[in-house]
Amino acid sequence: MYTCCEETRIASLPVKGVDLTDATGAFITLDAYLTPGGDFDANAFTIEYRLNGGAWKSPLSTPPYATMVHDSTWWSGLVLPVPLSDLQQGDNTLEFTTENGNKGYPAVISNIDHVISTSSSAPTHAAALTPPPAATSATTRTPSPASTAGPAAGCQLQMADQPANVAFCDTFDQPMGIGNRSGDLNGVIWGVSRTSGNVNQGQNVINGWSRTELVSCTGSTQVAAPDDIQICNGQVRQAVNDGGNVTLLAMYPKQPFDFAGRTGTVAFDVSNDSGGTHSGWPEFWMTDLPVPAAFVFSGGALRSIPRHGFGIRLGAVTVPGQGHNLGPNCPVDDNWRWTVDSVVVIRDYAMEEVNLYGTGAGLRLTPKGCVIASNGPNGGLNHVEFRVAQNQIDVYASDAGTTEPLKQIASITNAGLTFTRGLIWLNDAHYNANKGAIQQGQHTFAWDNVAFDGPFTYRDYGYDALDAKELNGYDTNNLGQYSFPPQAVSWNVLGLPKPGTITADVVRVLFNFHHYDAPAVLNVTVNGNAHSVPWPYPDRDGWTWRTFAVEIPITDLVEGTDVVTIGADTFIATSNVNIVFVNGVFH
Repeated sequence: MYTCCEETRIASLPVKGVDLTDATGAFITLDAYLTPGGDFDANAFTIEYRLNGGAWKSPLSTPPYATMVHDSTWWSGLVLPVPLSDLQQGDNTLEFTTENGNKGYPAVISNIDHVISTSSSAPTHAAALTPPPAATSATTRTPSPASTAGPAAGCQLQMADQPANVAFCDTFDQPMGIGNRSGDLNGVIWGVSRTSGNVNQGQNVINGWSRTELVSCTGSTQVAAPDDIQICNGQVRQAVNDGGNVTLLAMYPKQPFDFAGRTGTVAFDVSNDSGGTHSGWPEFWMTDLPVPAAFVFSGGALRSIPRHGFGIRLGAVTVPGQGHNLGPNCPVDDNWRWTVDSVVVIRDYAMEEVNLYGTGAGLRLTPKGCVIASNGPNGGLNHVEFRVAQNQIDVYASDAGTTEPLKQIASITNAGLTFTRGLIWLNDAHYNANKGAIQQGQHTFAWDNVAFDGPFTYRDYGYDALDAKELNGYDTNNLGQYSFPPQAVSWNVLGLPKPGTITADVVRVLFNFHHYDAPAVLNVTVNGNAHSVPWPYPDRDGWTWRTFAVEIPITDLVEGTDVVTIGADTFIATSNVNIVFVNGVFH
């Protein structure tokens, strides 16, 4: 539906069966599409609503609309607070209009929901907790009925302290891509990075990324990044072709999760049909900064690590009849099953890692159980929840195709986390996956219903440089670029807002770089403003990807396209370049 001006209102919408029992707050969530240009003034535009024929309300000030235009998001999720006094028990009516819109291209709104909260917070996206459906029979790797875990389930935080204080929830109701590296994900809310072990300067292969077969909701199709992330039927479908290499595709919401002084909960659904850690497998990460493609492989041979963070690999898999290999509480039956494979914790760049059978005195991973595996993206999804505190992380999951009961599958003790607020990452990791128990060199995961609890913190505003996407001679696209000293390579970071319209706690340039010999210094220049950073890591191991953040003054930036050049005193390859406004606020 659309509206263009004060004399053209959307017809009254029925809101039936509102239950105000124990209500502490109310919100209208919607998606809005704004077209800049013409007579549109983002600083004067408002979306207004009224309930039950009452007064018109304009609860959001203009910066959100200005943000939408600056980011060129077009479709953006909005949350409008509603006074409880505007509502009545039972049936209500809802109307919308706008002021100072683009009369040639009127605003469009869709996916309207009315949310009643019995806690103190609002979801940051257009979805809220919904009751879990009745459990269905768990799936195996043979064809099975459609799963209840997925679009119908909604965001669930079953293990969270109740009533759950929902800080973030995304149910992926429709494609919301904005043309950056995030594919069909809303690129204002989500960031995506990709790295591959396919780096060979002599052969001009620089973060070589292969086209892949993606299993969508209607069949399989060949895609290239960033179209390897698609949304259909209310799920994210994401595919990787590892080309015989180690690869990582990493997705994160640009809103920090805060667990200071408490145990917080993070949840998502995933079609975990992994063949193990010589196939493709999902990982859950948290990092203190939104550094791209955080990853550790093979005991640190690849160490694209944050300064502080942790990663949990969901890749311990057993074939039917071998459940005892995953721990004493794992049933021996006719199902493929999985649990936590290993954990890595990073403290000031120092790594500590333990696998399923580790018994060290420090970081410890104790197997508690296992769950029935998915049979793929068109089958059942596992619901997964993490209870995160500074010294302990507990992992829970459901059998594929169900959302309950949740079973504790692992406990991670002596975690000693050196941060209490960070970004969560959903990772698809591969290791030459056609050599695993199941050939998954080209493989698709389905993801859904990502949520976490806690106090609302803030959202970062991040802006991407697009991948290089240069076709090399080995049938892959180079996502990165390389440079030899004293030269550097240039990256165009697109769509930055006008100086003075946004403030931030800090501004950072984020990127991955790959080196053979460790450089002594990294050189980052933003619009001609140079910044040299000494080698930051305690090790100097070569032939690996790294991930890094460089703080810059906001005065380095200009409106529109900003030019970032990156080089070093040795050969490096760079990729996944971003500029991020931490706790950005538009004025």
